[in-house]
Amino acid sequence: MQDIYSEIIKNDLLKLEDFNGDAEEDKDTSILAQEYSSLKKAYPAFLKKIKQNTDSILSQVSNDVSNNLRILFSNNHLSLNVVGGESEGFSSADLLKSTNSSVHIDSNKQSKMPLANQGTGLQRMSLIYLIQNMIEKKLLGENDNKLLLIDEPEAFLHPEAVRALSRSLYQIGKKMPLMISTHSPILIDLSERHTSIQVFRVGEKEAIQLYKSVSEQFDDDDIANMKILNYVDSYVNEFFFADRVVIVEGDTEYIAFKHLAKERDTNIHIIRARGKATIVTLMKVLNQFNSSYDVLHDVDNHDKHSASTLKAQLTNCQKIYASKHSDNIRIFCSITHFENAIGIGDVSSDQKTKVIYQILDGQAEKENDYSEARTLVESIFEQIINRDKDLTSSGGFKKITTSEDYEKLFLGLIEQKSLEEAEKKKKDDALTI
Repeated sequence: MQDIYSEIIKNDLLKLEDFNGDAEEDKDTSILAQEYSSLKKAYPAFLKKIKQNTDSILSQVSNDVSNNLRILFSNNHLSLNVVGGESEGFSSADLLKSTNSSVHIDSNKQSKMPLANQGTGLQRMSLIYLIQNMIEKKLLGENDNKLLLIDEPEAFLHPEAVRALSRSLYQIGKKMPLMISTHSPILIDLSERHTSIQVFRVGEKEAIQLYKSVSEQFDDDDIANMKILNYVDSYVNEFFFADRVVIVEGDTEYIAFKHLAKERDTNIHIIRARGKATIVTLMKVLNQFNSSYDVLHDVDNHDKHSASTLKAQLTNCQKIYASKHSDNIRIFCSITHFENAIGIGDVSSDQKTKVIYQILDGQAEKENDYSEARTLVESIFEQIINRDKDLTSSGGFKKITTSEDYEKLFLGLIEQKSLEEAEKKKKDDALTI
């Protein structure tokens, strides 16, 4: 960072050296280029004048030393010459020797504090911001042939600073490619429109490509969903570091799976979608990187819903299945929802966390026996983490293999509800008459 000022001057001088003399192109640059050219031409003549006396003295020194050497070694052919360097001009490096710079930090308590004496986090963010702004202002020269390499830029930064770092890196990435080694999922912002992302696991002898993005496939709704996810769950991107990935719809199954993953010491990343539309967006994200993953969502074919609501839920479910683009993706559903699928029925939202804790902890209240519910939770979890086994669905869970599987869960109920609603309408019309 101490060399930043010199680097700027260096690039300015290189521009002057390469200037083609077109005054119409840039009048100020043309004037500076002429002055620079005159200076380079005048320098050798000036140097020759101040060297005349020194060269004369060096010539006499050379003769005296040569005479001493001939006598000492009895060799009349020996000679030594001290010759002053000649110059046809000078380079930008000659000027840069006098352009040393320093970087200071000022605060309300003290001014001109050397940045080198500040914390590592402040140093890193200062460097990143300097690079970003210098690139934007073209102070680092042309960027076509430049690549920025950064080793763990998130080190020593608190979470909000890492997010700021991510935003800055994306701005830099618009001007030049980046190669980063990182352990932070926060650095990747999936709501940004990427040209390309590749993720490698680097070993002693080789780098294994884990993920590579394919063509962008997000619409405006997907971008909005991902921005929301960035606010409520900034660790969605942890899938880059996990052995297995699962998308779940609600809080109950998220808590249950997180508990079982910790209990079994399993490297599984669980993404909480909080809605079917977001599930589709998340599937697109994972599809972009050709990921293998599982989805567990609620069917929501509850008999309390109207026929129109059931039709909408069927469409939402079918959109999830339509987003499955390979056999490495498995879809499971809870009928009608997760709580009902494990046999505890409808649970109010404010009680879900308490109930799932009791199920997993095994310390249910006397009037409630949740042993069967825990068995069902463990069963669906095992089916998801054991991808090499094709286990049979149990309880209220079903593995979806075709879009027709959803129709079997909805069409009969939709028909029944339509008939009930039509009958009710007839009665209401009759009463009105």
